[in-house]
Amino acid sequence: MTEPSAPVRFEALGIGITLTVDDPAMARVVGMIYRAFPSGIGEAATQLCGGLTVSATGTTAHFGTATSEHADPLVAVRALNHMIVDAVVLHRRDLFHFHAAVLEHRGIGFAILGTAGAGKSSMTLAFCEAGATYLGDELLPFDPATGTAFAFPRAPKLRTVSQPSFPWASGIACGSGDSTFLDLSRLPGAGIGTATRPRVLLFPTFEHGHGAVCVGISPGDAAVEASLSALNFGSHGPDAALAAFSTLTGACRNFRVKWSDPRAARDAVLWTVTP
Repeated sequence: MTEPSAPVRFEALGIGITLTVDDPAMARVVGMIYRAFPSGIGEAATQLCGGLTVSATGTTAHFGTATSEHADPLVAVRALNHMIVDAVVLHRRDLFHFHAAVLEHRGIGFAILGTAGAGKSSMTLAFCEAGATYLGDELLPFDPATGTAFAFPRAPKLRTVSQPSFPWASGIACGSGDSTFLDLSRLPGAGIGTATRPRVLLFPTFEHGHGAVCVGISPGDAAVEASLSALNFGSHGPDAALAAFSTLTGACRNFRVKWSDPRAARDAVLWTVTP
C-alpha cells in the first residue's frame, strides 16, 4: 500500500495554498514546481485548496471550483498550474497581472511579456545564464501605486522546441516534452528575488533564422502591446487599466525583440540597455 503524500503548502502573494496530490511521483513534481514560494500558509487571510486525484480513467486537476481530467498526469499538472494562476489573479484584484516573465539583472528590473511560445522562458533562462535573479516566467503582478513587480517564482517550464538550446537543463528537469519543469534550486543565476521595479519591457517574437533584433518602441506602443498580455484588464475598468499600463510602460525602456537564438537576444538587449 502506497503511503499518502504530505500536502504541498505555500503562500503566493499573501494567499495560503494547500495542494493534495495522491500520487507520490506527481506530488514530488508539484512540490518541486512550487518549492521557491514561501513555505506554509501562516496567517494568510485567504486560504485556497486543490490538487491532483488519480483514478482509473486519468488524473483530475482541481482547484477551488475548477476541475479537469487528463489522460497524461503531467498535462494535469499544467492544468493545475493554470488554475492556481487564475485563482491568484482573481483574489488579488488590487494588482494588475500580466502574462510575463520577470527578472533582475545588474540592478535593472526586466519584464518579458507575450503569449505562449513568444520566448519568455527561453530568454529568461539565457538571462539567468548571465547571472540574473529570477522572479518568475509566468505571471507579472504589478502595483502601479509603487511601480513594483512582485515575484511569482514557479519553476520555469521549458518547451520541447527550446530544449536543444539548453542542454544543461536536462540535468535539473522533471517531466517531459512540453511538460518539462526545471528545479529552481539548481538554476544558474543569482537566485530567487522577491520584488523589483521594472525598467525594461521586452516584447519577444520568435522567428526562425532571425538571430536577434532589438528595436525600441514608444511607451504608447508598449502600452498597447502590454494590454495583449493583461490578465485582469476587465476587473479594473478601462480607465484604471490604461492608467496602469501607462505607469508601467512610462517608467521603462520598451523594446520589440525578434529572435531565434535566446542568447543572441539577451546580448542584443543588454548591449542596448546597459552601460
